[in-house]
Amino acid sequence: SEYEEMSSSLGDETFNFIFTKMRRLWPHVLLSCAMILCVEISVGRMTLLDALFKVWTCLSDLLFVHMSGFSYGMINGHFWYLSVLILSAWFLYPIARSRPNLFNLVIAPLVALFLIGWMVQINGGVGRPVVRSGIIFNGLIRSLAEVCAGCFCYAISRRLSANRNFNERTLPLLFLWFICVVLAFCWMWQSFGGSVFHLLILFCVIITLSFSLPVFEIK
Repeated sequence: SEYEEMSSSLGDETFNFIFTKMRRLWPHVLLSCAMILCVEISVGRMTLLDALFKVWTCLSDLLFVHMSGFSYGMINGHFWYLSVLILSAWFLYPIARSRPNLFNLVIAPLVALFLIGWMVQINGGVGRPVVRSGIIFNGLIRSLAEVCAGCFCYAISRRLSANRNFNERTLPLLFLWFICVVLAFCWMWQSFGGSVFHLLILFCVIITLSFSLPVFEIK
């Protein structure tokens, strides 16, 4: 049927999208792991056998599924970020592609607000990404929320870019962008000492204006 054909096509498209992202990341990830393990061996913190065992136990890292729950240690402590981005995109991409307008303007902002609000109530903020909240890591919840927020910002920016009156106000909007960037950095410098909600608003304004203003367009 037409529905089955569309689902099959979307499934193939999603898989190809995710696999392409992973394939482009692998050379950098493997190089990073190799450098870290070489340093560990050279300073005597582990033997070659230890390094090989470390690669085997951290296979989930190399496949970007570490943050799904298969956590046996990390070679590079920052790999959690790549894992949550891949997992979030794998989940959200088919939804966004099947109903782009509905997802970007309705589902995405609501999901972002609810998930970040839930993290604030349960954990007091959006930190501690490699700590579990029930059956899921905080980092994965945060990634789902932030990707959704990004989709909403992009959709708004496309609408603003198409507005002629908006494009004629580049200078004051650029000033607004600069003010938001300064405030966001001040807030982060204080280790999220202020309200997470206000910081979220600042980032949304920064991202939306960055996508919208002609001065930021890549030729």
